[in-house]
Amino acid sequence: MKILIISKIFPNILEPHFGTFVFDETKALSKIHEVQVVAPVPWFPKVKFFKTWSKYSQIPARETIENIPVYHPAYLVTPKIGRMFYGYLLRQGLKKTMAQIRSTFKFDLILAHYAYPEGLAAAYFSKKYDCPLALKIHGSDINVDLNYWGRKIGVLKALHAADVIFSVSEALKSKIVNLGIPAIKVLRLYNAVDPGFKVQDRQICRQQLHLQSDKKYILFVGNLIPIKGISNLIEAFHHYLAKSNPDVNLLLIGTGPLRTALQQQLKKLNLVDRIMLLGARPHTEIPVWMNACDLLCLPSYHEGFPVTLIEARACGLPFIASRVGGIPELVTTDDTDKLIPPGDIEALGKSLRQKIVSPDEAESRKSRFDRTWKDVAEEMTKFFSAVYKTKKIE
Repeated sequence: MKILIISKIFPNILEPHFGTFVFDETKALSKIHEVQVVAPVPWFPKVKFFKTWSKYSQIPARETIENIPVYHPAYLVTPKIGRMFYGYLLRQGLKKTMAQIRSTFKFDLILAHYAYPEGLAAAYFSKKYDCPLALKIHGSDINVDLNYWGRKIGVLKALHAADVIFSVSEALKSKIVNLGIPAIKVLRLYNAVDPGFKVQDRQICRQQLHLQSDKKYILFVGNLIPIKGISNLIEAFHHYLAKSNPDVNLLLIGTGPLRTALQQQLKKLNLVDRIMLLGARPHTEIPVWMNACDLLCLPSYHEGFPVTLIEARACGLPFIASRVGGIPELVTTDDTDKLIPPGDIEALGKSLRQKIVSPDEAESRKSRFDRTWKDVAEEMTKFFSAVYKTKKIE
């Protein structure tokens, strides 16, 4: 089958680690199908004074990543305003590229990641080219976009237009069905991990990363954005660990718009030497960080089924996370992992202190997740075939 994937969240020549979970799934699908990718980027002129946005002008219109053709059409974006129009703007930005692809690659099915704006734009092209539409819902498109009436209209249109919907958790599936979408076409499909995420020797990993062997490390991996609750994590560390546990450090891996504000927060709390903003790291390096650390923390306000947590489980790393979205589906006991209410700094701080001072379990760590992207691709393929043959799962 020939599959066209549409996703803004995808690696490019300037951001090779962006959207690795989508890329890993795409690679697995490419072992079974012919795959091409449309990974649109914001349009912005080459103005050196706006580095955050002008960098997108340097991304080529087409590149090949591990033998997968990837197109990067530009579309107009209005930062922080007018997001209700993003579906239309994305559709307009994709028209020329979609026609170009269609002339040489007669795709049988479109797979769009996120209902909005990708899913809404994909619904238009699915109808135009008379091919089935599959949606992969990750969380923010339901947990966040539905809170804004303009985006909500787009989300609902995409969900109703889709022939099959993959939800990354049962919790997310329930929300989609409660929106009036037939349950028969909404399928729970858990994400997976790269084989590189496995248990490794902690001290060897610390040596590779130049971390001290006699310290304890708490790790955060994710985008530096408000819904991840990073500011709360820093406050909890300040109130419950900074003075009482001088041997504990916090490592923050990721980039995003909150970086400057977080730097200011660290200076204000005098924690610059205890909490390190490490920026983005290669995805292949993340397993080393996870094996080097004692605990992972993800205090988000909203989540779907975070890949970071299943990667931690594959590395045998215990975690503390908010009881939101599909996260509770990962936890079978509080003995190893701990769930807390979102936004509760006191509960977060006490849990951090309790877990980090508990006896070292480095010697008894074992992998607690073994689902691969190959498994995911094979499950998706079963439904792709059904949709292609019957056009609708109804």
